[in-house]
Amino acid sequence: MREPRIKYFKVPKLGSLVAARMSYNSCLSEEALDAAVDNLKELEIKRAEQMEEMKEWQEEVAAEQAQAVKEGNDQWVAPEKEWVVFEPEPYKTVEQGYVICIDKLGQDEKYSDNEVKYTLKTV
Repeated sequence: MREPRIKYFKVPKLGSLVAARMSYNSCLSEEALDAAVDNLKELEIKRAEQMEEMKEWQEEVAAEQAQAVKEGNDQWVAPEKEWVVFEPEPYKTVEQGYVICIDKLGQDEKYSDNEVKYTLKTV
């Protein structure tokens, strides 16, 4: 109350203050958007190439099956092939930090331990 560096407007008021740190990873930046768009373009190209490769492979399998049927081979089984599933990369993020403050200035009250815990849990 008697600290000379503190500036009170009107009359000093008694009370208490709770400050809680809040941080999260944000992808709201131009760099993140540009990287996501570039990644999407690359994925579209890779998927189109894979679709062409799938068509060629299916045509080869159909030709082999026709040849096997023509030769009278009823035991022919089509070979299986695993295809790569192209997933987008995670978004580039930047950590954002804030301080959430709540006060009881002017009420001349303290925050209880439950109120402080609730505030920190909520943040």
